[in-house]
Amino acid sequence: MLEEINRYFLMCLSCGVVLLRLPALRSPQQRPIWFTLFFQGFGSVIQIPAVAAALNSAIGIPKVVSLISGINSVIVVTAILTFAIRLDKADKPDLAPWRRPRLIYAVLTVVTMAAAFLTALAHSTPARDRFLPAVGTFTPLTVYWIAYLLCITVASAWATVLFWRQLPKLQTKTLRYAVLMLAVASSDMLVYTASRTGAVLSTNPVFINVGSFTSSVYFILVTVGCSVSVTAPLIRKIGVWRDCNRLYSLWKPLCEAEPKISLEGSRSRISDLLSIQNIDFRHHRRIVEIRDGLLVLREWISTPLLARIESELTRENVGGLDAKAAVTACWLQVALHRHDKGFEREEVPLDLVGDGGADADAELRWLRKVAKANRSAAVRRCAAAVISSTGPEPAERENLPTA
Repeated sequence: MLEEINRYFLMCLSCGVVLLRLPALRSPQQRPIWFTLFFQGFGSVIQIPAVAAALNSAIGIPKVVSLISGINSVIVVTAILTFAIRLDKADKPDLAPWRRPRLIYAVLTVVTMAAAFLTALAHSTPARDRFLPAVGTFTPLTVYWIAYLLCITVASAWATVLFWRQLPKLQTKTLRYAVLMLAVASSDMLVYTASRTGAVLSTNPVFINVGSFTSSVYFILVTVGCSVSVTAPLIRKIGVWRDCNRLYSLWKPLCEAEPKISLEGSRSRISDLLSIQNIDFRHHRRIVEIRDGLLVLREWISTPLLARIESELTRENVGGLDAKAAVTACWLQVALHRHDKGFEREEVPLDLVGDGGADADAELRWLRKVAKANRSAAVRRCAAAVISSTGPEPAERENLPTA
């Protein structure tokens, strides 16, 4: 019962991801993974007893589902090997070693399996359970299994070497997890082929049991690993969209204060949430525009004001916030107020924007901390206290009576 639930769950997962990630067909890197999931889902569907019986009846060939399932496995391991090779040659996309020989070998394996299968049926060759040949005989079924196991072993061994070799070089965490699962799955398939070889040569049930277990593990790892890999671009896009949303409260007031820093101008929260086109470009621009805004707004902060801000933050409980990010968020709120009320700029701006990262990822991490501090009630209280202690605004100062 548990095995059936697991099969149906993985079938739904593979079919769902195949439908969700149809755009992956346009990517040479992801196309093999999409086809792997497609044929994994197809393979799980034809294993359903009712579907298998219907196929055997419709085609009119006994046990034809066994042949279809074997051919499907050859296609799956060939697609996984193609992905492993493209991953290994990612820096040289035009280089595809052994591409034609690989395809020819896969086609020859399928043709050999089909010919051996039909010959065995035509001669009523006796077969054991799982379409295994009788022990100690050399029949068309033996040829079928030799062709099948040899192709699976070569493709899986090659993919195993490439996956484990590339794993330490991967920078993306999502892709690293996906490749790890595929590396383990390819290694597991070598155990499966060894167990099936033992089952062909022996009647010991241990080989059948080991083969069934390793086959289930392989199916799980390949389905989940391919699902993670093929959805990685979508997951990354969602992460970029989320970062844009996190930085919105920091970005919008800067764009309203200094419109010249923004290419497209500020937009409402709803409009920003619903805008998903060119998300990578918008994400990059948002980081640049926040940085430019900070460089401009720092001109409204003096040394005494900065000391006052640091003093207020020391008295306030800002636990859970990065100390430097809290200072940056606080002086930014004070600077926005002074800019809005018409205070004069400082002739020599302070160096207040030097805490960012050395690269784009580090800069993003820093701005996330600043945005978090900017939303903090404690930082807002500190900014309000500093603003109230800076004296009358320029417009009020003009109306004060002179001595």
